[in-house]
Amino acid sequence: MTIIQIYVTFPSLDEARKIGNQLLEQQLIACANYHPIQSDYVWKGKIESEGEVAASFKTLTGLEEEARSLIEQTHSYEVPIIASWEMKVNDAYYEWMNEVCKRT
Repeated sequence: MTIIQIYVTFPSLDEARKIGNQLLEQQLIACANYHPIQSDYVWKGKIESEGEVAASFKTLTGLEEEARSLIEQTHSYEVPIIASWEMKVNDAYYEWMNEVCKRT
């Protein structure tokens, strides 16, 4: 069975969890994972180094666009990364996701 994983970075765990909880409450995702990371990047011509939180949100294929839209509307970054890809999961996990996510 195939699901979608959405990867997003945030400036803080608080913001990541706030948006993750909104996605969970609206049944747009079944699960959110948060990981502290260190990021180096170029911003406005200057190399920056910041601590961030990487979030992985798991959703059903039919809910991806709605979940991405909510993230884009509520994220504090001017240019957030919102990447996604398909993942194959075991049948029991897929069935659980279908129970907790709103119907597509």
